[in-house]
Amino acid sequence: MSGTRKRPAQSGAAGGGAPRSSAGARPGRGAEPALLLPVSRPASETALIVIAAVAFQALAWALMDWLLRTSAFQTFAWAFVDWLQAGGPRYPYNFFSSSDTFVYLDYAQKVAQGLRVYKDFSFEYPPLALPLFTLPPHGGDLSSYQHWFATEMIVLCSAAAALAGATAAALWRGLRRPLAAAGAFAVAVLAAGAITANRYDVAVALTLAACLFFLARRHATAAGAALGVGVALKLTPGMLLPLVLIVAETRRRVLYALAGFLVFAVVPFLPFLGRWDGLTNIVTYHARRPLQIEAVPGTLYLLAAARGSWGIASGSSFGSQSLSGPGSQVVARLSVWVGVLLVAGVYVLIWRRRALLRAAPQFIPVAALACVLAFTVCNKVLSPQFLCWTFPLVALVVVGRGGWQRITGVLTLAAIALTQVEYPYLYWRVVAFEPGPVYVVVARNLVLVAAAIAAVVTVWKLPERADADAASSSA
Repeated sequence: MSGTRKRPAQSGAAGGGAPRSSAGARPGRGAEPALLLPVSRPASETALIVIAAVAFQALAWALMDWLLRTSAFQTFAWAFVDWLQAGGPRYPYNFFSSSDTFVYLDYAQKVAQGLRVYKDFSFEYPPLALPLFTLPPHGGDLSSYQHWFATEMIVLCSAAAALAGATAAALWRGLRRPLAAAGAFAVAVLAAGAITANRYDVAVALTLAACLFFLARRHATAAGAALGVGVALKLTPGMLLPLVLIVAETRRRVLYALAGFLVFAVVPFLPFLGRWDGLTNIVTYHARRPLQIEAVPGTLYLLAAARGSWGIASGSSFGSQSLSGPGSQVVARLSVWVGVLLVAGVYVLIWRRRALLRAAPQFIPVAALACVLAFTVCNKVLSPQFLCWTFPLVALVVVGRGGWQRITGVLTLAAIALTQVEYPYLYWRVVAFEPGPVYVVVARNLVLVAAAIAAVVTVWKLPERADADAASSSA
């Protein structure tokens, strides 16, 4: 039976929005806002949405593989590249052109040889990344490892899509929005291209999808635990912990959520505490990285270099290409603090709207996306795979209610698609500062900034009270 269940002592909510408080105003200090339980629907209906999400993934991956094997598609791609910048070398692009699996294979083989991670060899990732690298068979050649690793990532991507579908099923009645969210996830995967299967960042997306699912089901402890797993994979999911704690309705739930986060974030590190120097490298490695060539804070340097300005150069370090020029080191250092301040500003908006987010969890995904985009646009490193983190967020935002939510989702999808255009098709031409390819990166960065602004505006426009009229007006 479709609909929402209400606690007996609560008043109703019109149109499936947030329930009305007793006076139709913001709850008083210490008062817990009226809460909607997750949408109640038959188990078969939820299963249909989850199956559809996985089926959309299968279609997306099959279509991607077919396109990359089709000569007509390759001809069109290179015609587009030539239109951007005539002449120059053509770099082949197939399913594994954007792969970092040779790095992952090297780590897996070192472990197989009995070398100790963080002790005998440097490892810049948190400990839960290592099982993802060692799980695929790694005794053979690189080609075999690439296929097994890609299979692992596609499975994780499908799991994230399934969780996003289940989250949508808990947030909205009917089938239209949940099925649209499942489809939007597949569109995001297609927009990103094969890099999703060639990096491990989709595992981070899975932890964010799990966090959103548990928040939609009002399980703050499990949501905190999901973020803890994410931190043990790649640190950055920790930026959403304040959101989980804000959405938790009571002090007890806040403490449980924090405990769940700490347990799952800390325990994977415990076996390696005797290797302190190696563990600290997880942070210091990234702190030492220079201004990466695709990062938003480096956009003006990139544009100036493409227009022939002197004193700007590209270099290779830390496994990527970077920019150097007047003040570039200062920009790289300041970008970290600007990012912290911007994310903190988003959380000020979220805190002021905590009553609405608790009563109407369909607005939680856009709040989460605002935090992730604020971090991304200020980061001195913006590798293409970072946008994989947004898949479950954008899938739920693009089908949400309200024009600003849809604008945010569409702009984020556009930024993902432009990222695939510049990497790997145009990447080395960007490094050479060829104007056409550089303009694609500049356009991507501008679209990404616009998406971040739209997400923040969406959160800002949410009302601070938790009654039904407020929730409806925000749409």
